[in-house]
Amino acid sequence: MQDAQDRLLGEFTYVSNELDELYRVAAKRLGLSPSAYEILVVLRTMDGCTQKELCDECSLSKQTVNSAVHGMERAGLVRVESSGHRATQVWLTEEGRSLVAGRLDEMYEAERQAFRSLSVEERLAFVSLTKRFSEELKVRFAALEQRPGER
Repeated sequence: MQDAQDRLLGEFTYVSNELDELYRVAAKRLGLSPSAYEILVVLRTMDGCTQKELCDECSLSKQTVNSAVHGMERAGLVRVESSGHRATQVWLTEEGRSLVAGRLDEMYEAERQAFRSLSVEERLAFVSLTKRFSEELKVRFAALEQRPGER
């Protein structure tokens, strides 16, 4: 029984890594880092959001978001404005909007088509079970960090 569970977990890990690689390659084709790609996906629907919101929406650290945003700013894809209270808002430039409206929208449509290839029940189960696994893993990893005498 344990071997079967380990094999399934190994398959899940493989598929998860394969998905990560698909997105990494897609980002690279656009000349972006994976984190910059994720940020553009968020800005596609939340243009003008704060860097904190980007951290939350992309599940990325402050340092990663800051670095990616500055790189995208240098590339002319976004502009950054201080909105007071130490909050910084990120806006797409015309060049950023053009990239989003072109290639990023094409990739989003490919994602939608792949998702729609699943039945409604499969989609609901996929999202529900992936969320549950993620939440369980967060709890267990956090418990590992709490162990006395370890960092």
